[in-house]
Formats: sequence, structure tokens, C-alpha cells
Amino acid sequence: MNSTSDPRWPPEGRHVTTRVATARVPGRRTYYDHHGVHVTDQVMDIVGRRFTLAYLSDLRAARGPLDPVATFASVIAGVMMLLALAVAISVDDMALTAVLLPAGLVPAALAAVTCRLRPRMLELWADYRGAEVQLYWSFDEQTFNQVCRALVRAREAQPVSGLR
Repeated sequence: MNSTSDPRWPPEGRHVTTRVATARVPGRRTYYDHHGVHVTDQVMDIVGRRFTLAYLSDLRAARGPLDPVATFASVIAGVMMLLALAVAISVDDMALTAVLLPAGLVPAALAAVTCRLRPRMLELWADYRGAEVQLYWSFDEQTFNQVCRALVRAREAQPVSGLR
């Protein structure tokens, strides 16, 4: 029996939802779609910015700059170590050297802890229409690698231009 001709359809008190199939554009394949990043075989959308894959070239990954606290602590640690070495050589005062050396270790430890807790961000760069642009960045290495792999796979699926 056809449900549309049945007077009892839909059953009392029940809401029936129908699923409407969305038309997919032929040739569109999604390689990644998470966290505001959408990579298809033709475009890369990142939180409102769109890059056409045909215009991307020279993809490269890089690390961002060190955290400013880690940089400052490393410089201070280096200065303190050099000062301790200079005092040990010139003054020959072991008591002063024994104070300066641990004083240099404190900023060195701070730099090490800061580098561990606040890692450098991972950046994805490319040339887009003749300009160098930062496509994506993340502190999460796994997500960054997934986006990079999706972009590489999407670019490999691009037809080779100039050959027919």
C-alpha cells in the first residue's frame, strides 16, 4: 500500500521528516573538512578565505618563531653563563662563580619549560597568484599533518595542464 494514499499516514502525533538528497557537483571530492578547514579537489577554504588549488604553487611547511618568554630567558641564560665564565677566568673567585653559574641555570630551565609548554606553531605557506601567503597554521601537529596531506592529495588529483 502506498503511504501517501493511506489516510492514517503520518501516524497521529508523530512528526515525519523526509531527507532530501543534496545534489553534489560532479568532480567535487572532499579531502578534509574539520575545524573550519575544507579541502576539495578544486579549492581550499580556511575560515572564510578561499584558495583555488590551480593557483597554488611551492607548498612548504615551516615552524613559527619561538615564544618571546623562551627567547628572552635563553638570552639571559647565555649572558649569565658568559658572565660566570668571565668571572671564573679573570677574578679566580670560586665563590662568585658558584653563585653566577646556578643563577644562569634558572633562566635556562625557564626557557626549556617554556619551549615545552608553548611550542612553536606549524605554518603552511605557498605562492598564490604570485604572492607568498600563509595558508594555515596550527599548534596541533596531528591536525596540521592531516591538512597538509589532504592538500597534497587534492593537488595530485588536479589534471596536468598543458598535456592533452
